[in-house]
This record gives sequence, C-alpha cells and structure tokens, in this order.
Amino acid sequence: MIQFTEEQLEEMLVDGQFLAEGGNGRVSLVKHGSGFAALKICRQMDVLAFHQECVFLSLLEDSEAAPKLLGTSVGPTPAYLMEYCGRRNLEAILNSNRYDPLKKLKLVLNVGYKLQKIHNAGIIHNDMKSDNIVIADDGELEDPNSVRIIDYGLATYAFQKRGFILPSDQFLWMAPEVKAGRPSTSKSDVYSFGMILRHLWSKISVIFPGLLSISREATRELQLLRPTLNSVLRQLEDIIYKYEASHRIQ
Repeated sequence: MIQFTEEQLEEMLVDGQFLAEGGNGRVSLVKHGSGFAALKICRQMDVLAFHQECVFLSLLEDSEAAPKLLGTSVGPTPAYLMEYCGRRNLEAILNSNRYDPLKKLKLVLNVGYKLQKIHNAGIIHNDMKSDNIVIADDGELEDPNSVRIIDYGLATYAFQKRGFILPSDQFLWMAPEVKAGRPSTSKSDVYSFGMILRHLWSKISVIFPGLLSISREATRELQLLRPTLNSVLRQLEDIIYKYEASHRIQ
C-alpha cells in the first residue's frame, strides 16, 4: 500500500473525473499506474468516520467483497486510494430490461454471498442499497468476482451503535434499529438486503413469486424475527434450483 503527499493528491485530481459523493466524502476516478483507481477525499467534519472506513477496507482486503485499499494520504487532507470497481451498479441493472431475470436473481444472490463475507469479518455495512453495489464494467452478471460492495462510511462492528438518529420515514433501505441509533447486527443488513429483494421482485415477480415472502420476512420491524442471512441465501438458492429444474424438464 502506498502513501501519497498533498502535492501528489493535487496531481491526481488534475485529470480526475467525478464519480460520486457520499455522506463523508467525494470520490473521483484518477490515473493509477497503467490503469485507474478511485480516490476518496474526506469531508473535514467526518475525519474519525473516514479513518474507520479505511480500517474496514483493510480488514476486508482479502475478502473480495470490498474495493482493495491501495493507499492513504500523509498530508493535511484526509484521503485514500482504492480499487476502481466499475460504473455499473445494481440499481441500474435491476431497473433495466436488457438483462435476463434469472441472471438478475443470481447477481443478487452473489451480492448476498459478498455480504456474508463482510459479516464474517465482524463488520456490519449499515448502508446496503442498490447503488452501493457495483459490478465490473467487463464482468458477467453471474460471476461473483465481478461484484463489490462499496461505501463503508456508515459501517460499524457488530453490536456497535452508529451514534446518530435518522428520521424513520426516510432512508427506507436502512433497518429501523440503525435509524434509531441502536446497536447494529447482521440482521440489520438482512433488512436492507430484503429491501433489495423487494426491488428485484417488483421487476420480475411473475417469474419468481417466492421472492416477496422472503423479502417480507427479511424486513420485519423487529430484528429478532428476521431470518439469518444464511437462511435467506439458502431460500434464494432453492428458488433458482427449482426454476432451472422446471425449465430443463420443459
């Protein structure tokens, strides 16, 4: 992992292209070696959360679930450089009619597998939504290696509180306990994953009717009543197996 100065940071930004802006930073596409990387610059008021985000990316370095951390700044402006994972996000893919419904379902299942790796590292994402999931520009939808979950600005360790309260009628993808400032658990991310399943169901419900009931269970108000992520993934695998088996018979 490299370290870069304030001067090097400014040089990277000269030809940088804006990618996105989140709660605690702005991300630009910059040149890195023979290719490209994503550079995130911190909002000054969120320095502690920003450094925590770097820690989480370091912990997930070998998981293939998050972008790899490539470097950090040593100047006065908090910034870090990470793997560029592509411009395609899950939101755009689910909303598009270009993609086969079965491939969309398999893609969402692969997202669940990546989320499971994040949980195995003791980390709760807390901000699982479709535009925080990117798919490599040249990757196949069914290829797990093409999927990355990004933006760890709101992530915590399991059973840790975020330390703020959000309006209950906003940020609908977030679990109620996260918005209420209570401790986050793996089932907090299950809630958000359930909201992704509901979005998927709204696009292809005729083909995969079982998705709605899975989504409803995953998005129960009380987290104790929600299924585990592993249980949700097994049910999705079963839907795919039955669908493919029925089409082989036909």
